Amino acid sequence: GVTLEFGGKGVFGVQVLNNRPRNISAFNTYSSIGVSAEIKAGLKISFGFQTFGADVINASFEFGPCVSGYTKFRGNGICCMDAAAYLYAEINAFDEDLIDKWLHFSITWEIFNEENSPLKIRGHWENLQRVSECTFAEVGTIIGSVANADNHNTPIENANVVISSSLDNNSDEIKVLSDERGQYTVTVKDGTYLIRISKEGYIPFDAVQTVLEGQIVYVQTFLMVEGEEGTDEEGTIGGNVINALTGGTVGSVNISVRKGWNMTSGDKVTEFVSNEDGSYQVSLPLGNYTLLIEKDGFVTNHINVAVTRNGNMQLHATITPNESSELPVGDLRVVLTWGATPSDLDSHLIGPTSNGSGKFHVYYGSMEYSFDGTRMAFLDVDDITSYGPETTTVYNMAQSGTYSFYVHDYSNGSSTSSTQMSESQACVKVYVGDVLAATYYVPTATAGTLWHVFDFDAATRTIYSVNTFTFESDSSNVGK
Repeated sequence: GVTLEFGGKGVFGVQVLNNRPRNISAFNTYSSIGVSAEIKAGLKISFGFQTFGADVINASFEFGPCVSGYTKFRGNGICCMDAAAYLYAEINAFDEDLIDKWLHFSITWEIFNEENSPLKIRGHWENLQRVSECTFAEVGTIIGSVANADNHNTPIENANVVISSSLDNNSDEIKVLSDERGQYTVTVKDGTYLIRISKEGYIPFDAVQTVLEGQIVYVQTFLMVEGEEGTDEEGTIGGNVINALTGGTVGSVNISVRKGWNMTSGDKVTEFVSNEDGSYQVSLPLGNYTLLIEKDGFVTNHINVAVTRNGNMQLHATITPNESSELPVGDLRVVLTWGATPSDLDSHLIGPTSNGSGKFHVYYGSMEYSFDGTRMAFLDVDDITSYGPETTTVYNMAQSGTYSFYVHDYSNGSSTSSTQMSESQACVKVYVGDVLAATYYVPTATAGTLWHVFDFDAATRTIYSVNTFTFESDSSNVGK
């Protein structure tokens, strides 16, 4: 037979934070199409009783080899093939005889089947390679790295990474060590996880991460702070709060601080209001923290920070206007931020033209796409001196078609071996309307000057992760 499967899993709801509701959502889909078959080639022995030309009682005994299997083409590009060969035996009684006609009664007894056969062979193949079990299940993958907070290019080997469900204190733990490049990879079921990071000589901390079915999540590089937990030693951090749409600073912003990363609720270490000029500065015990950034008229955002002895005054935060603001929200907004190196990362958005004739390309060389005098997409902010933000907005989205977002390393565009973009701490935040729909961190230890981050399907309003790296020297060729 032929089967078609389509499904999805996600998280949808409303989070109330400081008496202010905001939508939260994450969604991932999967699909499969396949063909299945079963072939029996056994012997059949029949016997019965007949009178006056009618079958009073019929019975049969059948046994022999059976081969069954299926082939499924998964939506993630995997071709799954399952095959089994086994010995079957069954008895059938009262099939189409007088008892069956009068009482609608028949018996089938499977003596041996695929489950209890004394002789059976079973195997599973993916893309023609035999594997111990199917990998297409309700699982996702966490990929990340661990580095020194004072020098992001210094990986930390043998850091302890312990992953458990943050919703169940009795859940099983997955424990891995970072390798010589500071990297680790873990496969987990879909869900929300608490990740604990520790290493002798560094202050341990926790982070929260949600993984959806079939999703590969590149976690922000864990920056470990040298020191000892529980001491009074402090460091000072600061930066500016920037309007993602205008590139200007935003003053008098409420900032709350919590221990750990991605910790947007729970006990606060402290809270304060930024300066009127948009700057902020705070001294905290050494360690890792989440800064929650809130202001009326803007979507609440957060940044993860590491507080070291050396301090850091370049921890900038961006916030984007929400629907209560006088500034336009748009249908889709993408905000790119990164660290000090490389100095110039560029945003590129490829999308369908309004008349269906082709594709538009919005980037620093062609900052606006308009149709019949209406602005459809625009590079709102372009940055060439590190940190960002670079902001691109689709103000009027097409009813169908795919929007693709890329990040190009302009500083190293001529290189065919650079890994600087993967070491840049680049972060891409995707807003659908005024809802933060997805966050992507750049994959680490990867060579490339062009990062294809995601695709957005306009018809279904669904984000699909891509996260691929290639080399491209000519910005105008991005997306071709």
